[in-house]
Amino acid sequence: MRLIKQLLVALVIASLLEGWWSCDGCLDDERNALLQLKASFNNPLDRSLSSWGIDTDDCCKWENIHCNSTTGRVSQLTIWSYGWYVTDRYFNASLFLPFQELTSLSLPHGFIDCVENEGFERLESLNKLEFLDLDRSWFNNISILSSIGHLSSLKSLSLAYIGLESVTDIQGLSRLENLEFLDLSGNNFNDSIIPSLSVFPSLKSLNLAYNRLESVTDFQGLSELEKLEFLDLSCNKFNSGITPFCIDFSSLRSLYLWDNGLTGTIDIKRVSKLGNLEFLDLSHDNYGNSFLPSFGDLSYLKKFILSQCGLREAIDIQKLSNGTSLKFLNLAGNEIESLKSFQGGGDGGGEELQKLSNLEYLDLSYNRLDNNSLSSLRTLSSLKFLNMEYNLLEGLINMEELDALGNLEVLSLGGNQITKVVASGDMRVVRNLSALFLDNVTTHGRSSIQLELLGAYPFLKTLSLTHNSFKGAIFAQELGNLTSVEELFLDYSSLDEQSFKSLGALPSLNVLSMYALNATLPTEGLLNFKNLVYLDLSFFYSPQQLLERHWKDIIT
Repeated sequence: MRLIKQLLVALVIASLLEGWWSCDGCLDDERNALLQLKASFNNPLDRSLSSWGIDTDDCCKWENIHCNSTTGRVSQLTIWSYGWYVTDRYFNASLFLPFQELTSLSLPHGFIDCVENEGFERLESLNKLEFLDLDRSWFNNISILSSIGHLSSLKSLSLAYIGLESVTDIQGLSRLENLEFLDLSGNNFNDSIIPSLSVFPSLKSLNLAYNRLESVTDFQGLSELEKLEFLDLSCNKFNSGITPFCIDFSSLRSLYLWDNGLTGTIDIKRVSKLGNLEFLDLSHDNYGNSFLPSFGDLSYLKKFILSQCGLREAIDIQKLSNGTSLKFLNLAGNEIESLKSFQGGGDGGGEELQKLSNLEYLDLSYNRLDNNSLSSLRTLSSLKFLNMEYNLLEGLINMEELDALGNLEVLSLGGNQITKVVASGDMRVVRNLSALFLDNVTTHGRSSIQLELLGAYPFLKTLSLTHNSFKGAIFAQELGNLTSVEELFLDYSSLDEQSFKSLGALPSLNVLSMYALNATLPTEGLLNFKNLVYLDLSFFYSPQQLLERHWKDIIT
């Protein structure tokens, strides 16, 4: 009897579900609502919308849509408006009301106004909505944004680059007590916006980059944001000082201050009092060397960006961190000639050098470091990524100088005047090095590098030799030993027929990029590429994009 009741209940439930949740894994009413949205937007340039309903009826598989795996209801929805000049796009809240389990709604580049009586307050019934993105939507009547304050469930709100100017533009948002992430970047706010932000007690992330902030007088008002962990104040104009307020943010983990017109005369010492700081970006300002000792107390700092900030000659790099947490250090685009502490110039000797023992990423590109700098890196035993592009390296480079870097995976020496690279005999380096960049290695305007080292690195997977000129048997002979190379980049290079034909002997090669290659492509050579997935004669990756891809893989 009990079993019969259970079967009857199951049949009732099944009958209720029939017509409500289709066998295609998508609710019929929500599929129809999405098709209505598609028709209302009617943008031929939006390829994501145009694909809706074409290949499958299951709207959960449509582009930029995510469904709850349990209920089958739409939970995340993104609609892009392609093109900068939207002249007839009006927000109509009723079109979104069928999505009762919507948690995330992203409408970047979207609207200029609202349909009458169909403003954002109508979305109040979507009580699970936590994320709303209106990035770069230029509303004719900016006051309608105040109606967003009715969406009490919101935790994340992006109003970046939408032309906001004054406190009155966002007054209605004060009711969003659960808001944790607020992006107001790219607007025209001045200092008066700061006190009004204290009404968000749950705020963890605040982005005010690219505004018109100038003074820190009112920043004390943010001291009530006790949960704030992320703060971006980049690209404002705090040229009269910025750091007095920093002491109030003990919970801060990430701080962006780049490109604010700050100089070495600015009191930066209070930044070092942010004891829990893990990420700090001070790039694109002319500090000079004098401010380096100010950061010794940042013992938890993991990522430090000091690119293009006026560092010159010898720098005492041990003063950048007082602990062993630092993993990522970017010193690119300065005029550094030597790294003092690495060469034993610091007072603490080996004990001081241990502070950087966990460093994994080091970018020293676009400085003035010579060949002697290679040996000064020996103590960085955890290093996985090293970029020394466009320095003053020249002539013969002995890779034995890097033997101590047994964990090195990615190395870039491009843009230097190197004529020969002698391989390391340390098998640890040979085993771990997976990507080597020797792009634009020139002497007197012409490449003449000898690639004898390549045969010593049989486990390389990525080899980039763009903007070079290769001739003779060495290149062809050594490439044949690279049995593990999967990606080879020869963009803007030239090579003779013998060297080109040898590429077909690379058994693991599946990506070959030869954009603007200066060579005659022999038919026989092309026929030997049996395992190629990509043969690109236009463009595949730039060397910089490749570097970024590899260091992101390492850090994440």
